[in-house]
Amino acid sequence: MAEEKLSTNDPLDDDNQSKEGKKRVSYVSKDLKSMVDFVAKVYNQLGHTTFHSNKAIATVHGLSPDSIKMHLSSSQQYKLFELKYGIGYKVTDHFQKIYLPRTENEKRNAIIESLKNPETYQQLFKDYEYHVVPTDGVKNHFIRAFGMKDDVAARAAQIFMDNLKEFELVDARGVLLTGLPSKPTIPEVNAETIDNTSDSNNSLASNGNPELPARIQNPGNKLIFQSELEAANKKTIPIHLTDDKQALFVYPDDITIDDIELVKHQIEGILLRIKLESKKKEQPKKQEGAESPL
Repeated sequence: MAEEKLSTNDPLDDDNQSKEGKKRVSYVSKDLKSMVDFVAKVYNQLGHTTFHSNKAIATVHGLSPDSIKMHLSSSQQYKLFELKYGIGYKVTDHFQKIYLPRTENEKRNAIIESLKNPETYQQLFKDYEYHVVPTDGVKNHFIRAFGMKDDVAARAAQIFMDNLKEFELVDARGVLLTGLPSKPTIPEVNAETIDNTSDSNNSLASNGNPELPARIQNPGNKLIFQSELEAANKKTIPIHLTDDKQALFVYPDDITIDDIELVKHQIEGILLRIKLESKKKEQPKKQEGAESPL
């Protein structure tokens, strides 16, 4: 199947002339959600096992080949389409992880992988992870790094911000959190198995500490845990541990130096407990390995 006028260049390249000394690149001109929908129509009507010409893809959408150049370019940059020059475009296995995910975690990871793939986005994720993402800062990144004109950079920045918000990769403060694991799936708890004698009892965990996040009632008359910490005005800091483990430090907006001192004492207590438990485990081994007296 011959491909007509195959090109990965964005049709807005004329508007995106790089300034002297800057690398010329095609920016992502469509948001990820709309490109997933675009490729999904090809997936459902033409299939995903063969390559399709741009004319065939355009026909599926009732458009002309020239009018879908931005769609094809952006879909490639998001890893939704694979291009083989002279043949056409093929729906990728990566697209299926987003469109037909086995788990929500697989879908989230695939979305993040798609967004980190475009060359114009890669440094943004490095610069803003765990920081507030400012629209003007993103626009300035496109201008400085790639020599985009101001209006083109503004459009590119808006698309980037729309992607982050659409897939909830920033929290209520605008902090980029792609490095955090996906929201945990909390199993529903039967209301009959929990003592709901008073609100004060429900707000305490078994160790007597305030329980975060709080329980909420759902229409199915079962209790679940609220997963949105933002609603409780909590901030989070990811703590990367050994063997790819990860902890999460949750704290309120009005935390004080005295509070941090208390946290330090709590951590010292955890460290002491781990050491004592480790010694208890080692003692039986030493006794088993000791020689019996004659």
